[in-house]
Amino acid sequence: MQKIKIFCTTHKNIDYLEKFFPEITMIGLNMRFSDKNLWHNSSDKINISEKFFSYADLIGHYYVWKNLLPELNSNQWIGFSQYRRFWLKHKISKEYPLESIDNLILTEPNLLWEDYDTIIPTQFIFKNKIKNLIKNFFLLKFLKNFDLIKYYTKVQKQFEDSLGSSGRQIIADTIKMLPDSDRIGFNDFLNNRTYLSAHGMYISKKKIINSYSEVLFSWFEKCENIISKNNNLPLLKSQRIFQYINERFLDYWMSRNVRTLRWPIAMYNNEKLLITPIGKI
Repeated sequence: MQKIKIFCTTHKNIDYLEKFFPEITMIGLNMRFSDKNLWHNSSDKINISEKFFSYADLIGHYYVWKNLLPELNSNQWIGFSQYRRFWLKHKISKEYPLESIDNLILTEPNLLWEDYDTIIPTQFIFKNKIKNLIKNFFLLKFLKNFDLIKYYTKVQKQFEDSLGSSGRQIIADTIKMLPDSDRIGFNDFLNNRTYLSAHGMYISKKKIINSYSEVLFSWFEKCENIISKNNNLPLLKSQRIFQYINERFLDYWMSRNVRTLRWPIAMYNNEKLLITPIGKI
């Protein structure tokens, strides 16, 4: 069975990444690793490396799309992971030491994938904060609005809260820049879903990756002026605003357009030196 071509993005040179070789191809985000010939630098060839602050891992995805994807087989599974997050062979229910990574990390397609086109991570479920539930409980007798006490919260609400006071407006403005075919669909997705596959990781085939990248990067280019005008947003004071939007759009676009399966991933906790499962399956 042909192995999956996994590209792992990283902006740090960390010792444990050596454990990924030669199964995973590393994409250094504006980093050059002179002693590692198999590593790619996202600032080489065709690139958008100057956008790293707001695009984060997506500059690595763009580099792969423009420079490496054309060389790959159309029938091969191709995926993206991150330096702290990787795909698992199977679901795990407990933490493992780093030494177990060789037995856990996914390198080959699973037979369960035969009826699917794209693999995305297991979902996070968005829940109301306990303090909000308590506050809303006391408001019920005055407002008689039982929606206030709902345990789950919508992706849209979580998105707005993360972006601060201007969140609703910037979401609306960026959605207006989408193609007509996605404008209504993505808006409905945000307002009706309470779970999400995060982190912008996925595994798919060449044709689908190319189609998604065409839509995504064309859309984001149109949104850059909108983001620049709203640089007072809390999230914009840190990195990865476009990757943050991509985490929501990826789940929507793949779920709508192709046969999509959710698959377990894990995160390496550098402080505890443990591999921890992420999401719920």
